[in-house]
Amino acid sequence: MGVLLIAACGQGATGDGDETTTESEAEQTEQEVANSENTDQSEGSDRASNGDSHSMDKEEAANVLGEYEEAFNNVINNKNDQGKQNEYETKDGLQQHFENFMTAEWATNIIDIYFEEKDDGLYVKAIDGPTFLQQDQEYSFTNHEDGTATVTQNRDNELTGNVEMKYELQEVDGNWVVHDVSSQETSDESNQSEENENTDENNNDSSNAENDAPAMSKDRAQTVLEEYEEAFKKVINYTDENGKQKEYTTKEGLEEHFRHFMSAHWAAHIVDTYFEERDDGLYVKETDGPIFLQEDQEFSYANNKGTNVIVTQERDNQLTGNVEMQYVLMVNNGRWIVHDVTRN
Repeated sequence: MGVLLIAACGQGATGDGDETTTESEAEQTEQEVANSENTDQSEGSDRASNGDSHSMDKEEAANVLGEYEEAFNNVINNKNDQGKQNEYETKDGLQQHFENFMTAEWATNIIDIYFEEKDDGLYVKAIDGPTFLQQDQEYSFTNHEDGTATVTQNRDNELTGNVEMKYELQEVDGNWVVHDVSSQETSDESNQSEENENTDENNNDSSNAENDAPAMSKDRAQTVLEEYEEAFKKVINYTDENGKQKEYTTKEGLEEHFRHFMSAHWAAHIVDTYFEERDDGLYVKETDGPIFLQEDQEFSYANNKGTNVIVTQERDNQLTGNVEMQYVLMVNNGRWIVHDVTRN
C-alpha cells in the first residue's frame, strides 16, 4: 500500500518519466516471466500426459520388428545338440529377457509355444518358428489414436499360399515392443462368389446366410476341390529325399493346416492315412494318394439347400477298375471345404 502511494506522489510532484519507464519495464518483465512459466507448465503437462512417449514411424517400426526377430533367433540358436538352452534355465528367466522386445502377454505366448521346461533345464521345441517381417519386401504402416501401431505385410507362404501378416506394436515404459502377431489367409473368394451368382442365377438360393458362406455353384465346387488337391500335393512335395516333411513336424500341426481346406474329421483321416510321426519328425507314407476330382472329365453336382454339396464323378481307376467317387462339401466359418470323400 505504501509503495503505491510513493510511486503516485513521485509521478505527480516531479513528472519524472524515468521512474514511470522503470516501473513499466518491471511489470512487463513480470508478465513475460509469468507467460514463460505458463508455457513451461503447459509443455510439462503435455509430456506428463504422454508418459514421455514418442510417435512411431515406418522405419522405426521395421527396426523394432528386426530387433524382435533377432532376440528370438539369438535365443533359439543358443542351444546344444539336444535343444537345451545354454543361457536360460526357466521360462521365467527367458520371459524377463523377452520383455525387452515384447509385451508380457506376447512374451508368455511365444515362450509357451516354442519352449518347454524339463527337469534339467529349458528346451527348444522342434517346431517351425514365427513368421517375421520380410525387411526387403513392401509393407504398410499405420499409427493409431490409442498410441499403438500396426505393420501389415502380405507373404506368399509355400504351403499356405498368400497370407496377410499383422504385427501390433505398443509402447511400454517409453520403449516400443511387439504386442501381437496374427495372420489371415487372403483370397478373392468374395469376387468369385459374385461371378458365380451372375453366371449361375439358378443357384442363388444355395448361399448359406447363417454362415455367410460364398454362393455355391458347380464351378465353385470344382474350385474347392482343386484347392483341396493342391493343398495336399504341396505338403507331399515339400519333403526331403527320405520323405521327411520340411514344414510340419507333428500330425497336429499338419491337421491344423489342412483344416483350411477340409473338415476336422477329414483332415484327421487324411493325416493318419498318408503321414506318420517318427522321433525326428513327420514323414510321408509310401502309399498311393487320394483320388481327386478329374477336372477335364464330366461330373455331377447336387446342392442340398445350401447345407452341403455333393460332387459325383465316375473314374476308371487302374487298380480298382471303374469307381464312383463322391465328394461332400460343407460350410465351416464362412468357407466351403471338403467334409468327406467316398467311393463305390
